Amino acid sequence: MPNVYNEFLKQIPPVTRLLTITSVSVFVLSRLGFLSPYFPYNQWSTLFQTWELWRPFTALIAIQGNAIGAFYTAYQMYNYSNDMEANHYGGITAKYAWWLTFVSVFIWVGDYLLINSPFYTRAFMMALTYAWVQDHKYNQVSFYFVSFSAKFLLPVNLFISLLDDPSDLYPCILGIVAAHTFYYLETIYPTVYPTHGKFRIVEPPQLYYTLLGTESSAYTSNIGSSSRGAPTNPAGAANAWGMGGGNVLGGGDTGATTTGASVRSEGSGSFSGRGQRLGT
Repeated sequence: MPNVYNEFLKQIPPVTRLLTITSVSVFVLSRLGFLSPYFPYNQWSTLFQTWELWRPFTALIAIQGNAIGAFYTAYQMYNYSNDMEANHYGGITAKYAWWLTFVSVFIWVGDYLLINSPFYTRAFMMALTYAWVQDHKYNQVSFYFVSFSAKFLLPVNLFISLLDDPSDLYPCILGIVAAHTFYYLETIYPTVYPTHGKFRIVEPPQLYYTLLGTESSAYTSNIGSSSRGAPTNPAGAANAWGMGGGNVLGGGDTGATTTGASVRSEGSGSFSGRGQRLGT
């Protein structure tokens, strides 16, 4: 049996494996009482007084809420991250790690200047959602009985977030802006200004290639390439990101799903304070 688990873990790209295991482990250890519920949250004003430097990182992937909802959040994170690392970047871990670095720093700076939330999970998940949509915008996303193109996924998410909790709108927008900035520099800018080539900031530093390699791995993901419908959100998992419920997400096997949402491919605890939920 241990060999089965080892083989399964080996099939997951390394960065995605690290994100998923860390996120789930922190949640489980917090629930079992081995870690404080406040272990993953970040507060910039005290960060360098306590030198608990893990907090900006854990605040990106912190999952909270009931067990079903929290683990489904981790499932969504795994699916999006796996698709990015294995498919979008072709298994070149250094490139995906650099995307994560860029987006994370953007979210940290934006939160520090504009939002001051102790958790960045909502912004981080929205950034992953944006990246997924760019690769799968012609997939069909179903929210209960309503089906629409995945290219409308972000506006729908923003609208539902606004209805659920207006304060959640700002982290969502921050995540979208972070991911779009990278997308613009990587994809749009070289097209508009072809003589300038790809903007250098989107190319990983040599250190990333030295540590993580330059070769494409054998990891592949079926996300977005299968005709199977993704599973719907389990009962009781209304807070599918560990955040306010009711958000639609693309994903699953062909794209993630949230709160009864599903996707089919067509050829391709709470923290009380300032209205923020734990995990937002």
